[in-house]
Amino acid sequence: MIHDELARIARTDPDRAHAAVVVNSYEHCRHLALGIHSAGQYTGGLCVAVPADRHWRAKLPPLPPGITKLTPDEFEDFPRRGKILVVPMARIARGLNIVIGTKSAITPVYLCTRPLALLTDPAEMYASVNAAGIGSLPSMPTAEPVGDLREARAAAWARMGMIMRSAPGFISTAHVLQEEIVAGMVVDMIQLAGRARRGGTDMTLHLVDYAFHEDSWQSDLAGILRRMHQRWPADVRRQMNAIYREALAAFLAYAGIEPDDT
Repeated sequence: MIHDELARIARTDPDRAHAAVVVNSYEHCRHLALGIHSAGQYTGGLCVAVPADRHWRAKLPPLPPGITKLTPDEFEDFPRRGKILVVPMARIARGLNIVIGTKSAITPVYLCTRPLALLTDPAEMYASVNAAGIGSLPSMPTAEPVGDLREARAAAWARMGMIMRSAPGFISTAHVLQEEIVAGMVVDMIQLAGRARRGGTDMTLHLVDYAFHEDSWQSDLAGILRRMHQRWPADVRRQMNAIYREALAAFLAYAGIEPDDT
């Protein structure tokens, strides 16, 4: 599929006939690059991201000839080095421009693994705890601010307890935590898509991991997006539309939410 898509793009816009294959870690990058290389002995320009730290790189097994290793500082040279870049989400989603002239050199992006967002990580955990506390505060000041703060503190502690008791698997996680994880995931995907839209260009985001689509346990991306959207009050929907615009509309369309519903 990826080779056919690049060949089609090359016929009409050769400068943009480059693809990003996005995973969660450098280890994933190596395994996937080896798979692409071995499946068809791909020689059209396969690049794989490697850590900037040379000592970290030295611990990795060697790659076969035909796979070009690129550190994050070398990503901007990718269009001159190859056609497919296998790269971790954290290294490409934000703040990186891979361009030819003023336009993005990347058209298709293949997201191969569901992005990790572990609520046991300090940053994720404290964001969730703080959001629970702040979200419990009344929208307007009251005559009992001390009582409001006491309730916010209780809500924050309750969220901490929920996180600590939560099962490690996404499917078994409480719905409110699933929704927080998906919200962060969607923002990352919007940022990732933005990398491929520099200069006002079009792009295609392929959700490759079947976990995005499997709805047997109500943990599929579309189902969770619908659940989140139903909970948004009208003012939140307006704010989200104003901030994310076309990107949000694309994810809502993926979830089967009609524009009139927003």
